[in-house]
Amino acid sequence: MIALGPGVPQSLADGARRSLDDQVDKLRIDGKLEAGKATLERLKWTDLTLKAARDFEEVADFASPQTLGVPDLPTHAKGNIKWTGPIVYSDVSADPRKYSSSSIAEYGILGILALGSLVLPEIGGSSKEIESGTVAYFRASDPVTYRSCGGGRGILFYITIKRQKV
Repeated sequence: MIALGPGVPQSLADGARRSLDDQVDKLRIDGKLEAGKATLERLKWTDLTLKAARDFEEVADFASPQTLGVPDLPTHAKGNIKWTGPIVYSDVSADPRKYSSSSIAEYGILGILALGSLVLPEIGGSSKEIESGTVAYFRASDPVTYRSCGGGRGILFYITIKRQKV
């Protein structure tokens, strides 16, 4: 299941996407984004991707991910978002790659801030395309299938869950 939420202005997200062009071009030249070779590649932070992440933290609303049924989800972003960093999906082969997401209990929600239009992988059986600047949330326990989602860029993050002491 995927929940969508507001992120950052489209102009900022598109600028952050363009700031990653040189890195993506180099990965293509090096053959790292060939079909079936890898599912995603990490990219280095740029000034604009850092700005997009910081701006998102200022406006993040966790109402959308609460619909995913994760208990103890924080109500604010401050100190609860942990950034993995910018990524690019590779062009995925016809034989899709499937992964189980992280099962670490304290990281119940994963998210991706779209930099440009982004076709999401199939997450828990759902597949969507999201607009630049939008955020998609999903449970860390949902299976992920990368199929027909090549070339998309985003900033991956997870939300820490503060477990109540019993």
